[in-house]
Amino acid sequence: RDRPWIAAVLLMAMTQLLLVIPACSVLLPVLVKSTGSATASYGYVLALGAVGGLIGAVVAGHVRPRLPGLVANLTVMLFVLEPLMLLLNAPPWALVLGWFLSSFGLGPFLVYWETALQRDIPPELLARVISIDWMCSFALMPLGLALVGPAVGAFGRTTVLVVAVVAAAVPPLLCLPVPGMLRFRTPTASSDELAPGRS
Repeated sequence: RDRPWIAAVLLMAMTQLLLVIPACSVLLPVLVKSTGSATASYGYVLALGAVGGLIGAVVAGHVRPRLPGLVANLTVMLFVLEPLMLLLNAPPWALVLGWFLSSFGLGPFLVYWETALQRDIPPELLARVISIDWMCSFALMPLGLALVGPAVGAFGRTTVLVVAVVAAAVPPLLCLPVPGMLRFRTPTASSDELAPGRS
């Protein structure tokens, strides 16, 4: 209640790990298999996606934006590329590029988010808050993985991926007006979000 920006991020994570990551995890190998050379292509997509995340995290570690929450929420929107590439039946090279860029965008989000929690949460509560963070973030992912197949069967692959695209793109934008979100810090005054020069 005191830190609504944290609650907003947790809701965003729960939404995306229910509707986006499971859909991409299940449907990526299906699309890659249909393009041929499944083993090599699938490996390249995942490996270069991981490289993108590593580069994004390293870049974020050397850049300190004035509004880290704004930067984090905008870069994490690159995650929309994964379901979008699947929706467009993209060729392997485009899948690799999409996974690379989406992971690159996730890197800064994770760096600024974890740093913000350690800065904003009292030390005696930090372990509890991080536990809640991980629990909320991943609680619905197994359900999402279990429902992808039935959802595709009931509503079609296109519908499932359109929902995933919306779930990847919209929640970060909805989070931006939440107090404390732009700076990833609980405001100490009503003008904190707009005050120039604050760090």
